[in-house]
Amino acid sequence: MKRDNVRTRGVFLYDEPTIEKLKACTFFWKNVVVFESYLSDVVQNSDLVDVTLTLFKKDVLKICETPNDLKSGLNDKIYYSLDKDLWEYIYHNAEKVTIAPNLPKDAEQIIRESTERDSKDADLQVLVDTIIHSGIENK
Repeated sequence: MKRDNVRTRGVFLYDEPTIEKLKACTFFWKNVVVFESYLSDVVQNSDLVDVTLTLFKKDVLKICETPNDLKSGLNDKIYYSLDKDLWEYIYHNAEKVTIAPNLPKDAEQIIRESTERDSKDADLQVLVDTIIHSGIENK
């Protein structure tokens, strides 16, 4: 099955990231985009450190931030307790691990078309429902 450009991009919006949720995102998207606050979650969950570093190195995980703002934030915010190797990799590869937070001009149309496609795809809907149900059961 051919994957179009819309399906190769995604934004990680889960409240509490886990390895399982990251795996689910990488199944659907070539790049997983996280907000800068994701780094705070990595500090709180040591299991995510190795996975996060690996995904950055494989060019899968991206932070929605400008490189300069990310570097500044790494110095100014709570990331002082971030794993040293991960902090150094992010800092020295800020251009590589970030993605411009600007939406494309046709963002609304892309979202609308993607949503329509997803809701018509019965297999995808069952998978999404199963993931949500499993999350509720696990809580």
